[in-house]
Amino acid sequence: MGRHEELAELGRLLMCARLVTMTGVGGVGKTRFALHAAGVLQERYADGVWLAELSALPDPELLEHAVVEELGLTDHTTRPPREVLLEHLAGRELLLVLDGFEHLVDSCADLVRELLREALLRYREIGELNSNALMGQVELAMAVAFRGDLAQAVLICEEVTEACEDHGERWTLAYALYVLAYAARAHGRPERTRELPVECLAIDHTFHDLLGLVLTLELLALVTLDQGDPAEAAVLQGPAERIWPSVGLPLFGSAYYSEPHTLCEKQARERLGDGTYEKLRHEGAGLAMDTAVARALAGPTHPVLPRPCAVSPPRKNAPHTREPAASRSVRSEETTG
Repeated sequence: MGRHEELAELGRLLMCARLVTMTGVGGVGKTRFALHAAGVLQERYADGVWLAELSALPDPELLEHAVVEELGLTDHTTRPPREVLLEHLAGRELLLVLDGFEHLVDSCADLVRELLREALLRYREIGELNSNALMGQVELAMAVAFRGDLAQAVLICEEVTEACEDHGERWTLAYALYVLAYAARAHGRPERTRELPVECLAIDHTFHDLLGLVLTLELLALVTLDQGDPAEAAVLQGPAERIWPSVGLPLFGSAYYSEPHTLCEKQARERLGDGTYEKLRHEGAGLAMDTAVARALAGPTHPVLPRPCAVSPPRKNAPHTREPAASRSVRSEETTG
């Protein structure tokens, strides 16, 4: 009953993304909502809607067998089930609901990654570029990065970046650059830490992409702080905070997205004092968007010798979807994708 807004939002997401994840505590109604949504939206998919119920699956090694069985596939060869699944899905248009995979996150991520990659390769083979397939890859890369596997996230986004550059796809490229910038900072690569988000921000501004703008502004604010200008970092926090209400639920309930903001605010307050920080943040909130973007692209205004950037890969059990999406807590909550 109800949830009309959530249903409409899910329908919109499925129009522009290949991968959507729903999270919530056990018993909140994720499966019921997913099944209802699938029934309402099934006419969009020429080959139907399929549910793979995974909550009772005891062994990750059985994941592909389970999905093949749920799809009603029969294969009398010795081929691996993943190969059978990929062959069956090739060229089909369907919605696959993976329900209850919180205890199979790594195995599911690996399977979904290959499904999305295979879709991307097939689009390349026929000479087309599907930005939804590419964005699905970026969303997966974000989830992988936030779980701590930055190396894998970088590999995925480098592949997406290559495809985007080959076909002139700029919007998806911006999100791939965001993930690469996130990883570059974590790996302590200052030469890439500013270069990547600057390019990302320029693209986001061209497309008037508010989500991309707010994510990248907050990352650039943190980079500016790293480079020795806490005052300018505080200014950049202002327009970012102003944008979030226009985007929707702040941070999509994801503490992963909020890490750059939280870390920047904490360190800037320590260096500037609460009063000065608030004054500068308020100043930034009053900037026109064009002015805020120009300041962010220009870099620190009072650079000094940067302090060493003490970073570490994201904690796998850190607390905590739209474009892109990330689950709140893959360890303490259940998931439906």
